[in-house]
Amino acid sequence: MMLKKSFANTSRVPDDIFSYQNEQFYDFIKKLIGDKQVNLLAFQEISNADIYLHCCNVLNILKLDSSALIPYKESLCLKLDDNNYTVLPGIKSSFSYLTELLTKKKDEMIRTARQGRSCQTLSTCSATNIHDTNNSTTASNSFSACSDSICSQSRIASMDVSTFSDSHTKRIVFMINEWIEKNKKKEFNADFVLVQGIDYNADFVLVQGIDYNVTVSVNPDKAFIRCACGVKATLKCSTIIVTSRQKNPSPLKENVQV
Repeated sequence: MMLKKSFANTSRVPDDIFSYQNEQFYDFIKKLIGDKQVNLLAFQEISNADIYLHCCNVLNILKLDSSALIPYKESLCLKLDDNNYTVLPGIKSSFSYLTELLTKKKDEMIRTARQGRSCQTLSTCSATNIHDTNNSTTASNSFSACSDSICSQSRIASMDVSTFSDSHTKRIVFMINEWIEKNKKKEFNADFVLVQGIDYNADFVLVQGIDYNVTVSVNPDKAFIRCACGVKATLKCSTIIVTSRQKNPSPLKENVQV
């Protein structure tokens, strides 16, 4: 018997989901798949959608032998007679569903942004053709109608590009501020602070490389952070990865099947 291919309805995912942080992100997850799953994410400090997608399997932590994990094992797993644990199928499926939704949503946003660029290019070419071939009223009207349609599509796509870019900018600013809060006491004095737009700029550029003007765009997946002193830093996709606490596991006394 063949299994039907699952359908991930991304209309359930907000367009600005990749700007959600902490409680706002957890509230969305709670409504989508449940409280138990949120508790496990919060325990691992998986606080936004990008961090979640970078984690290969958020259930892997349950394989570790730690008393701190017992409440989560009892909540998310079935305890076997030999004192081992196996993750409940519904829990495993809920995280698979979440991963599929977020991955598809991100792909849609990137595809829409690229279509927006193509529509803008086509609109410019159409306007040039109308000017150069102004020989027929019928042709002119046809090009005009096409241009109006393209402009409408471009405006919609531009809104998605802006939403996608803004969410990335917010996340970078959030991570910088979070780092300052965690490190200012040991690295700087307690009054140390950086202000986005004054001390540094978080800029996204399309394909031209480093743009010294303040622009925000999507493709390719790069961020250019420029300090007010002139120092620049380039972040490529996957340069910063926050992982859950999964390194150097001790030998297992009780196994969890994931």
